[in-house]
Amino acid sequence: MNKTILAFFLLMTIKMFSQCTLSDIFLFKIGQNKFDITKITNSSSTISKVGDPSDPYYYEKYSNGWKKYDYLKNDSIYNSYIKLNHIQDSCFNGNENKINLSLVDDRLYEISVIQEYSKDRYKEMLRDYNKYTDITLKEYKYSKPFTTSISETNEKIGEGISFFKVPLEKRSKIKIEEISISYIINYKTIYSNSSKKNIRTSEVDYYEIRINSVNLKDTKLTNLGF
Repeated sequence: MNKTILAFFLLMTIKMFSQCTLSDIFLFKIGQNKFDITKITNSSSTISKVGDPSDPYYYEKYSNGWKKYDYLKNDSIYNSYIKLNHIQDSCFNGNENKINLSLVDDRLYEISVIQEYSKDRYKEMLRDYNKYTDITLKEYKYSKPFTTSISETNEKIGEGISFFKVPLEKRSKIKIEEISISYIINYKTIYSNSSKKNIRTSEVDYYEIRINSVNLKDTKLTNLGF
């Protein structure tokens, strides 16, 4: 491939990505039920389901079932989870692209998109992260930066931005509706015989972009926990 063709290809990729919207990133809509999600998944050529729910390990990690929260008192909710893959395209540019869906009482309330980039694609990852935040700022007026750290060591491994439609002083009066976008640097680990656990090295393994949308409207869940 000569330089002219390569430059044209890169230009077209950037142009297509710039046309992405929140609807392109969040292919499922808050409030949809499992029936709706299944129909969309089955008719899509870009999405595939992950794992077999009949596999015990699948349920061990992503278990569906009833759950009680103290603030619900004698009431309870039913949690269910769906894991999907998305092919690489102009809006999902990671080497691997995962979509995790969380439902409560058969209502979708949380959408999590995780895109993994190989360690040689840092500049692409950062470019895509900035594009996602630019797209979100067009619809969510208020924002707040945050960092991601390892709890045991307090080591920073990522940073991002949370986006809101209402100012801070009004958020406690309404149910959570927010989008958070961040990127993570994942480091390789080695097993330490002396400490009998995995030790994080300084060598980069891969990068992640995490895009998360939560909306508790029309659910029993509240800001006290979900």
